[in-house]
Amino acid sequence: MRRYKLFILLMVVTMGVYAQVSFDGANAAYEKGDYDQAVIDYNQLIDEQGTSATIHYNLGNAYYKLGNIPQAIIEYERALALNSRMKDAAYNLELANNKIRDKIEPIPEPLLTTLWINLLRWLSPVQWMILAILMSLLTLTGAYFLFRSERVAHRRNGLIIMVSAGIICVVFTILAIASRNYMLHHREGVIIDSTVILRSEPSESSTSLFILHEGLKLEILRDDRDWYYVEMPDGNTGWLKQVVIEII
Repeated sequence: MRRYKLFILLMVVTMGVYAQVSFDGANAAYEKGDYDQAVIDYNQLIDEQGTSATIHYNLGNAYYKLGNIPQAIIEYERALALNSRMKDAAYNLELANNKIRDKIEPIPEPLLTTLWINLLRWLSPVQWMILAILMSLLTLTGAYFLFRSERVAHRRNGLIIMVSAGIICVVFTILAIASRNYMLHHREGVIIDSTVILRSEPSESSTSLFILHEGLKLEILRDDRDWYYVEMPDGNTGWLKQVVIEII
């Protein structure tokens, strides 16, 4: 049994060292200017260890150095989806967007809508739910003092804690659910082909509406076989083949 535990511990330490070396190796490739290798290494890290705002940000930088602006935009967007407060990713995303061909002014959103979306993206659904669980534990603590303490002051403080933490728990739970629904139903993608045609119907023979170019971000409203019904930043809608868009 003791040997088994030592074996497990050795494997965990080895995996941790391997992950660190892999990340350091990807960063080293980037620092040496071997951006192609850095892209390979960062993508391998994502495949093996899952997503990370830092890895997506570094990967975006590597794509940017290679001149692959659409992929750089995608990776910066993914980094911000995981950490909306990553200022470097937001700044580099703005630089990358300045290099795309289509300069389309987005429709201004109502202030309350913008604030609500920013609030939902401020933390992940899991993080909102963790806060809700912590508040629920604090609510139970307040309830304990309210119903079990013999001192009036403790009972009064317990009531205040129970009510306050309970309300905050409900708010955090709502935010967790709303944040999850937003992530599930709000899909965006970036055009990865150099030139595409936005069409009126999900058919190559349908009317051509607009000519769009790589790097433009679109909201995906629904699917129809191998087509996406998308909305442009200015509110215009149409159909694009799925192969010309990569989901963020």
